[in-house]
Amino acid sequence: MFVDLNRPPWVIIYNMSRKTVRSEKKAYPAATHGSRVAARGRKKASKLSNAQREEYFRRGMVLIYGSGLPKKTVAGH
Repeated sequence: MFVDLNRPPWVIIYNMSRKTVRSEKKAYPAATHGSRVAARGRKKASKLSNAQREEYFRRGMVLIYGSGLPKKTVAGH
């Protein structure tokens, strides 16, 4: 930080005590295409049975990690 020593001390103190003005926060839209798709997905997922959830989870893991996984994967050791 550079302090101009040629200025009177009261000017330096005055400038340091002033609050900085914040810029306004960016206003995000209330609903976007992605938020509507996510809400629709959550709504459908809440209606699934446990067996359906396990099957979709398994399919997702196959998509992410490849098709070398066994039929049923269990989280555990």
